[in-house]
Amino acid sequence: MSASGGTKAIDEAGHRIHAAVPVARVIYLEPDIHRAEKAEEAARFL
Repeated sequence: MSASGGTKAIDEAGHRIHAAVPVARVIYLEPDIHRAEKAEEAARFL
């Protein structure tokens, strides 16, 4: 994923969170690195 793709994904997640929880002020999003590594590994076998 490119930097702009990552930015877009984070922005979209923020919009979904604010739509569901309008009072949310600060949101911390953390990538699940371990899950991403497993997904990449699994994708090699497809």
